[in-house]
Amino acid sequence: MILVLVLASAVYGKTDSSDPVTVSATVDNFISINPNTPVTVGLGTIVAPGDSVDGSATWEVATNNDSGYKLEVKATGSPAMTKGTDFFADYIGDGVWSIPAASSAFGFSVNGTTDYQGFTGTTPKEIVNTPNETPGEDTTCTSRPK
Repeated sequence: MILVLVLASAVYGKTDSSDPVTVSATVDNFISINPNTPVTVGLGTIVAPGDSVDGSATWEVATNNDSGYKLEVKATGSPAMTKGTDFFADYIGDGVWSIPAASSAFGFSVNGTTDYQGFTGTTPKEIVNTPNETPGEDTTCTSRPK
């Protein structure tokens, strides 16, 4: 970008002159993550054996990085969903939710797909990998215990 300054001086009778000035700026890469839904996801109540409930959270991610971004989720414990000594096993499999009637599991899907997956201990799981900049992209993670 070139900026030209025009200076006028009544004292010396000069009406125009210009000096080229080069102006430059460096813009650092940034990433912004904003939750669009509550950070705490209420799953409701499972009222009968074999029932499942869903709850979801959505984040909007924006970045000006030409290489894009990667979004990961991870559990803080293993299995991922526990309360005291009670727990849901981590869902095993990739694909349509399929749990035998007498079993239970906790898994999640991304952006409304039926491709469910479970956590593997506390290892992060990649849920989005966007290879370019974006002004704002929503990602919804839906949790499902049964």
